[in-house]
Amino acid sequence: MEKRRSIVGTLSPTTQTPTTSNTRADSHDSIKEFETEPDSYLQFRLQIEKKLAYSFRGLWANSNAAEEFTQNAKQHMINKIDDPQALKVLLPTEYKAGCRRFTPADKYMEALNKSNVELISTPIKQVEGNAIITTDGERRMYDMIVCGTGFEPYEPRFPIRGRGTANLSDLWSMDGGYESYLAATVAGFPNFFVFNPPICPVNGSAYPGIERTSDYIIRVIDRLQKDRLRSVCIKQSAQDAFNRWVQSRMPEMVWADPCSSWCRLASVTLRVSQD
Repeated sequence: MEKRRSIVGTLSPTTQTPTTSNTRADSHDSIKEFETEPDSYLQFRLQIEKKLAYSFRGLWANSNAAEEFTQNAKQHMINKIDDPQALKVLLPTEYKAGCRRFTPADKYMEALNKSNVELISTPIKQVEGNAIITTDGERRMYDMIVCGTGFEPYEPRFPIRGRGTANLSDLWSMDGGYESYLAATVAGFPNFFVFNPPICPVNGSAYPGIERTSDYIIRVIDRLQKDRLRSVCIKQSAQDAFNRWVQSRMPEMVWADPCSSWCRLASVTLRVSQD
């Protein structure tokens, strides 16, 4: 007998994009060339990064590229999802593609078309044992309930404490503001450096951003060693100025559209915590 499974947390409307394969089978000669000719490998990598960076133009809210990308993504979802009700629930209508994170999800959309799959959009009122009760009073029984929601990816998994009573878990929270300086360090935390914190560049290839952060960290450490300094810590005023500049640019981007997003604080005032 087929078991009944409920997956909670897959409903939020977002832009479902075509699934692309990142698998590349390089020939033995190509691999050898990359190993022996660093410049050849660099040019190969730059080609990929240039292609990815070009797509950033679609994140400017009022650009033709943003409109084109949004329409193409919507049409892809229309072509993939057969159920009109499921399409109505999942298709974003109030914001452009990119306001929420892109989701390559061909298999997910195809699964919605199967006869043994039901998309339930009614909010959950409570869970009792293996029963889910929705706000319309409907009670559904399941053999398994998977809760795929409520993640807090930025909260440190162990205490990171700075000067005084500073605790990174408090600062990187919905109330704290999710801020960093140049996506490399945090005010109030001496000798603390980090990769991919809040306010870091993630659209496109991750490697250039990580490399620039590495360069910055190495320069600071080099200065510490040469000047025989014991610690270094960015000033709060410098971090505040940097974050004000970041937020001043957000209204020009698709992230300013009215979507509920993992990279945005759930407040009335627009505040984006991840670029």
